[in-house]
Amino acid sequence: MLRLSGEIDLFNIADVQAELFEALQHGSPTTLIIDLTAVTFIDLTALRVLATASRRFTEVLVLNPSPLVSRVLDLGRLSHLVRTVHGPGAT
Repeated sequence: MLRLSGEIDLFNIADVQAELFEALQHGSPTTLIIDLTAVTFIDLTALRVLATASRRFTEVLVLNPSPLVSRVLDLGRLSHLVRTVHGPGAT
Protein backbone atom coordinates (compact mmCIF):
# COMPACT_ATOMS: atom_id res chain seq x y z
CA MET A 1 0.00 0.00 0.00
CA LEU A 2 1.23 3.45 -0.88
CA ARG A 3 0.34 6.17 1.63
CA LEU A 4 0.63 9.57 0.02
CA SER A 5 0.19 12.97 1.60
CA GLY A 6 0.15 16.64 0.80
CA GLU A 7 0.10 17.80 -2.79
CA ILE A 8 0.79 15.42 -5.67
CA ASP A 9 1.84 17.52 -8.63
CA LEU A 10 4.55 18.17 -11.18
CA PHE A 11 7.03 19.10 -8.47
CA ASN A 12 6.95 15.78 -6.60
CA ILE A 13 5.52 13.28 -9.08
CA ALA A 14 8.96 11.69 -9.55
CA ASP A 15 8.84 10.57 -5.90
CA VAL A 16 5.44 8.95 -6.45
CA GLN A 17 6.68 7.24 -9.61
CA ALA A 18 9.68 5.90 -7.69
CA GLU A 19 7.35 4.43 -5.04
CA LEU A 20 5.24 2.79 -7.75
CA PHE A 21 8.34 1.36 -9.38
CA GLU A 22 9.39 -0.01 -5.99
CA ALA A 23 5.99 -1.68 -5.62
CA LEU A 24 6.47 -3.37 -8.99
CA GLN A 25 9.87 -4.71 -7.95
CA HIS A 26 8.50 -6.82 -5.10
CA GLY A 27 7.05 -9.90 -6.76
CA SER A 28 4.15 -9.57 -9.15
CA PRO A 29 1.44 -7.69 -7.28
CA THR A 30 -1.90 -7.60 -9.04
CA THR A 31 -3.57 -4.96 -6.87
CA LEU A 32 -2.19 -1.52 -6.10
CA ILE A 33 -3.71 0.26 -3.10
CA ILE A 34 -3.07 3.98 -2.80
CA ASP A 35 -4.18 5.71 0.40
CA LEU A 36 -5.03 9.31 -0.45
CA THR A 37 -6.52 10.17 2.95
CA ALA A 38 -3.85 12.83 3.59
CA VAL A 39 -3.62 14.15 0.01
CA THR A 40 -4.87 17.70 -0.35
CA PHE A 41 -4.34 18.25 -4.09
CA ILE A 42 -3.55 16.36 -7.28
CA ASP A 43 -2.95 17.63 -10.79
CA LEU A 44 -2.91 16.13 -14.27
CA THR A 45 0.53 14.59 -13.80
CA ALA A 46 -0.87 12.54 -10.92
CA LEU A 47 -3.78 11.43 -13.12
CA ARG A 48 -1.34 10.29 -15.78
CA VAL A 49 0.57 8.22 -13.21
CA LEU A 50 -2.68 6.62 -12.00
CA ALA A 51 -3.68 5.82 -15.57
CA THR A 52 -0.27 4.22 -16.19
CA ALA A 53 -0.56 2.23 -12.96
CA SER A 54 -3.94 0.90 -14.09
CA ARG A 55 -2.20 -0.70 -17.07
CA ARG A 56 0.43 -2.40 -14.88
CA PHE A 57 -1.86 -3.70 -12.15
CA THR A 58 -5.05 -5.73 -12.46
CA GLU A 59 -6.76 -3.41 -10.00
CA VAL A 60 -5.94 0.02 -8.59
CA LEU A 61 -7.77 1.02 -5.41
CA VAL A 62 -7.77 4.64 -4.26
CA LEU A 63 -8.65 5.02 -0.60
CA ASN A 64 -10.39 8.00 0.99
CA PRO A 65 -9.73 10.80 -1.49
CA SER A 66 -10.91 14.21 -0.32
CA PRO A 67 -13.85 15.81 -2.16
CA LEU A 68 -11.41 17.95 -4.16
CA VAL A 69 -9.24 14.97 -5.11
CA SER A 70 -12.37 12.96 -5.98
CA ARG A 71 -13.52 15.77 -8.23
CA VAL A 72 -10.19 15.83 -10.07
CA LEU A 73 -10.38 12.04 -10.50
CA ASP A 74 -13.89 12.42 -11.92
CA LEU A 75 -12.87 15.22 -14.25
CA GLY A 76 -9.95 13.11 -15.42
CA ARG A 77 -12.39 10.29 -16.20
CA LEU A 78 -10.42 7.73 -14.24
CA SER A 79 -13.44 6.04 -12.69
CA HIS A 80 -13.21 3.20 -15.20
CA LEU A 81 -9.50 2.69 -14.44
CA VAL A 82 -9.36 3.00 -10.64
CA ARG A 83 -11.82 2.06 -7.92
CA THR A 84 -12.45 4.58 -5.16
CA VAL A 85 -13.19 3.34 -1.64
CA HIS A 86 -14.38 5.70 1.12
CA GLY A 87 -14.77 5.17 4.83
CA PRO A 88 -12.87 4.45 8.01
CA GLY A 89 -12.45 0.77 7.16
CA ALA A 90 -10.78 1.62 3.87
CA THR A 91 -7.35 2.17 5.38
